Amino acid sequence: MTNKERTELQNEIVRGLPKFPHGRLVLAPRVGKTRIAIELIKKSKPKSILWVTPSPKLAEEDIPIEFETWKAKSYLKKLQTSTWASLHKVTGKFDMIILDEDHWITENNAVNLLNGTLTGSILAMTGTATAHYDKNMMYQNLKLKVLYRISVNYAVEIGLLSNYNIKVITVELNSTDKTIRGGNKEVSFLTTEKANYDYLDRIAQQAIFSKKNVQFRILARRRA
Repeated sequence: MTNKERTELQNEIVRGLPKFPHGRLVLAPRVGKTRIAIELIKKSKPKSILWVTPSPKLAEEDIPIEFETWKAKSYLKKLQTSTWASLHKVTGKFDMIILDEDHWITENNAVNLLNGTLTGSILAMTGTATAHYDKNMMYQNLKLKVLYRISVNYAVEIGLLSNYNIKVITVELNSTDKTIRGGNKEVSFLTTEKANYDYLDRIAQQAIFSKKNVQFRILARRRA
């Protein structure tokens, strides 16, 4: 795919979305998520923008440079940036909130989005779609449906990406050494990685079935 064809693909996505879109763009690498988001900002003409990104360098240097590159310099004075690690400190109302690499979302960093002290039209973007139940529950709670999807396989088909191989390396949980502390403050004991994970998995499944403390139990299992 040529640069001209990629630009037309980006423009097609922008044309197909309304002003102030609320939802997710799940787009393979090299599609050009940043330019698409900036073009949607130019289309929507927001008075205030919050852009959330993984690293301080992206937030403080790279994103402002992208605004200049894509002829959106006039929006820099309306732009506030934050890292995912600092998002829990941000409150208020923004016309547009850009969640860059939205697979970074957690219950802790998105607390103000979830409790309503940080509001706005949310455009979430990722090239790495997650199957984690807790993250997908947060997308659902924030009403973030997928607005446009280009999978890695489709990106290979249309020539955006080269073909690829995936190598999966598995590691067994330790079922011999008792190195994990279980129990509570009153009664604690040492157990193995496997026994601890099996217990947390069983508790998580029970929570899903009963629909009680689901996110908490699944997060505990994921940490293990």
